[in-house]
Amino acid sequence: MYFIIVGAGKISYSLISLLLENNNEVLLIEKDKEKAEMIANEFDIISINDDATKDKVLEQAKVNGCDAVVALTDSDEVNLIVGMIAKEKGAKKVAIRLAKTSYDKKILTKMGIDLSIHPEAAAAMYIEEVLLKPAVIDLAFLSSGETELQELLITKESDYLKKKIKQISSEEERVIGIFEGKKLRYPKDDYVLKEGDKILMLVSKEEEE
Repeated sequence: MYFIIVGAGKISYSLISLLLENNNEVLLIEKDKEKAEMIANEFDIISINDDATKDKVLEQAKVNGCDAVVALTDSDEVNLIVGMIAKEKGAKKVAIRLAKTSYDKKILTKMGIDLSIHPEAAAAMYIEEVLLKPAVIDLAFLSSGETELQELLITKESDYLKKKIKQISSEEERVIGIFEGKKLRYPKDDYVLKEGDKILMLVSKEEEE
């Protein structure tokens, strides 16, 4: 699969590493020449040192038909513009990083944004829950590298659809919360998952896929 990453930050670095580990092709677009060259040399990928909000730059990156464009710059405005242009020019999927959480999802969808990422908000919510309810997660277990947290959206095709929480919780995977808007609540074991539910799971690396 072919991915275009816009912006060379910490999240981009980790994402590129993961995508390459799974034998994907990655191209980086970054305005800062030094950052662009550093990541390109480290991962042996192609980088374009330019502004991704320019039509010609995304065309140069072969955006038409690419599997996904992921805009991860520090600017919401830049990411939104890149996302809209990328979708107009034929990107199959568009994901963007947003610092603000107040954007209307319907408007983002109309703009062609398939996925909005709020890393700061997600991290703050997680830290809050761990601090207020430390018994929920064994931090030693989590930090051992054997498990990771995943947010999953229950869709029509999901294996978890119409199943009770207790039916899908095990030593390898455990539902630790369900999002209601920006809040994370703790469901009862007999709660039946429905389409549109967004759950937070603790998953072993073996069961990650």
